[in-house]
Amino acid sequence: MILSRSADYGLRALMFLAQREDPSPAPLDQIAQAQAVPPALLSKILQTLVKAKILRSQKGYGGGVTLIADPAQHSNTVN
Repeated sequence: MILSRSADYGLRALMFLAQREDPSPAPLDQIAQAQAVPPALLSKILQTLVKAKILRSQKGYGGGVTLIADPAQHSNTVN
């Protein structure tokens, strides 16, 4: 399957968030740096995921994004 660059970056950001141990919001720059994604493009992708109610965003000091659903409760194995 071939994914668009935006889809690839979005999935990488979601996987990063799902694997984090820290429950606090992850800042955009932290996700962008960890996944080697341009911050401006990642910002647009994350906005789309927030509108789709996959992510929750928090503005201000200590802000960032978190997954709305707990990945531990949705950890089905893919065969």
